[in-house]
Amino acid sequence: MTVGPKQEARDETVSPFSNRAQMGLRAGRAWGSVMLCLGSALLVAGLSGCASNPRSEAEPAAAATRANPDPLESWNRGVFGFNDALDRAILKPTATAYQDYVPPLVRKGVGNFFNNLEDAWTTINSSFQLKGRAAGESFTRLWVNTFFGLGGLLDVATEMRIPRHKEDFGQTLGYWGVGPGPYVVLPLLGPSTLRDTAALPVDWAGDPLSQQDNVRLRNSLFVLGQVDNRASLLKQEALMEGATFDRYVLIRDAYLQYRRHLVYDGDPPDEPMPAEEDYSDEDYQESASPDATESPASAASSEAEKPSSEDPAGPTEPQVERDTRVPGRIPGTPTVPLDLGLPGLKIIK
Repeated sequence: MTVGPKQEARDETVSPFSNRAQMGLRAGRAWGSVMLCLGSALLVAGLSGCASNPRSEAEPAAAATRANPDPLESWNRGVFGFNDALDRAILKPTATAYQDYVPPLVRKGVGNFFNNLEDAWTTINSSFQLKGRAAGESFTRLWVNTFFGLGGLLDVATEMRIPRHKEDFGQTLGYWGVGPGPYVVLPLLGPSTLRDTAALPVDWAGDPLSQQDNVRLRNSLFVLGQVDNRASLLKQEALMEGATFDRYVLIRDAYLQYRRHLVYDGDPPDEPMPAEEDYSDEDYQESASPDATESPASAASSEAEKPSSEDPAGPTEPQVERDTRVPGRIPGTPTVPLDLGLPGLKIIK
């Protein structure tokens, strides 16, 4: 069968569009297969754990992990030093210039845009966790801000009082009983846990930016998102500049508390406080009592110098709040809470 020149020209005209359609169809099928596999696995996990709360079953293992959350501390400190040096040399100056020279209205729009992209992945993970209301609110935020907020640049959903949720695949694994595992510091990526590290490939696949075929645009948006996120942490970092304690330990404990706060939706179970073996009340009272070999005259003079328990403390003797909730702390030592601006954190200096 012979084909005329008009038919060949028609085929040449249609073929580019058909190729794009086939590429889009293949990408859609691949993405659908990934979602189907994830949904099937989580459905099986949900059916197997529907008789009880999976997070409560994982509490003993999680408590054991929290007893020693950092078995890889030597490795983590080395990676932390590398990331910190790179941050001080490149990322922090860039974020500072971004905050100083970019108008606040533009920065607000950039943050709204990336938050709107996160709402898409939050909708899927909320569905995986059987949180129907959170999934519906996240989906409503997504289409409201996309269609009425200029592609997410304006946060119209917040003005409509639709709450925003934050869910990722690491939280989904935690919801279904997977423990956090050891604390890990990843090169360039920063703090994480074994569970969150295993969830990273799925989170990257679910990021709408990863579906962008234009490599230059995708990389530019990724860099912009990292700079905007780093600029949002400059205020919290300023609180740690004058701190006298270990910066590595502070960031580690803050991250672990924050992730646990997210997994339990802001209401984590109470942790049992270990016994204060190092500082018992008897040892503390013995150390505060006068020496048995002290002479009677000196003992009498010391008793006379002691203030009466009935007299209130003077202006030069401030009342010290005793905190017995912090394990290993000597009773009577003052506590200074440090607010890092993150929900669920209570760090005592």
